Order: sequence, then C-alpha cells, then structure tokens
Amino acid sequence: MNFHFNEEEQEILDMLHDFSVKEVAPLAAEVDEEGWITFKNARDEVVNTGAAAQAYAYVEKTFDEYKRSILEVFRDAKGNAVLSGGYAMTRKEYDENGNVVLQSFYDAEGNLTLLSKNYAYVEKTYDDRGKAFWTRYYDLSGSPVITTDGYHMLREDRDEAGDVVLEVRYDRNLAPITQAKGFVMTRKM
Repeated sequence: MNFHFNEEEQEILDMLHDFSVKEVAPLAAEVDEEGWITFKNARDEVVNTGAAAQAYAYVEKTFDEYKRSILEVFRDAKGNAVLSGGYAMTRKEYDENGNVVLQSFYDAEGNLTLLSKNYAYVEKTYDDRGKAFWTRYYDLSGSPVITTDGYHMLREDRDEAGDVVLEVRYDRNLAPITQAKGFVMTRKM
C-alpha cells in the first residue's frame, strides 16, 4: 500500500493490493453495475475487490504538526463518509508525550454517536512509561456512562515489565464494582 499526504496534511491511500494476482494496483473510485468496488490492476484487468459499495474503501486521516492522526474518516469509493464498526469518524487528542488522552466517535454527518458498547468518548490517563492507567467512558452529553462491559472506569496497575498486575473496575460514582464472583479487583501474579 502506498500512503502520501495532500496539502491539508491528510494521509491518502492510493494503492490496493490485488490478492488474486499478488501485485499492487492503483485505487480507482469506481463502482460496477452490481454495486461492487472495482479497480484495474497492473495488467489492465478489472478486479472486483469483494467489497460492496456501501462498505468503506479507504480511511482518510488528518494529522497534527507531529504527524499524529487527529481525525480518521471511513470513506466509500465515491469519497462519502460511511459507517464502519458503528462510527464513520473518530477524533483523537494527545498529551505532551504523544498518548491518546481523548477519543470521540461520530456518524457520517459528523454528529457525535453512541457506540454499541454504550459510549461516545473514551478518556485515558497514562503512567510514566506511557501505559494506560485509567480508562474512563462517557455518553453523548459527556456524562459518565456504564459500558456494556459493566463499568465506567478501569484502573490497570503494571509491573516493571509493563504487564497488568491489578485491574479494578469502577461505577459512575467511582466506587469499585463487585464482580459476580464476589471480588472487586483482579491481581495477576
């Protein structure tokens, strides 16, 4: 695959891999009469990608001055934003160390959207080694939310090797949640 940047610092994918002939072929924004995304390979043969036109054909990324992805948009072969995994766009904010501290999710029209896991925002705090320590989830209005995994916040303590040795899950009021088996936290030894 070949990525490059346009004038707006957006990453553009302009090549697809044709697995049937094991060569790289340029992406063409064409949809055949049956609704399939197609392109011509290096031998000038029309190739069906196996992707329906409603599915995304590429991801457009916008980068900040540090070349970190701050906006990703799933696009179809015609360049329209389309849903994938419950959202069409995601925005990211970073801390001074380059860690994603806030990620939000949007529909194809650019409206904040609630994912199937019951959140629209994810906020993270990192330890000195750049490992996520606190992960918190919020709804469309920015209020704390309980995800479909059953908690609002996850705390992960790590050992010297960076492996998680303690996990604690919290409710919206930041009280530890007692799991079905009767424990509040998981400690790995």
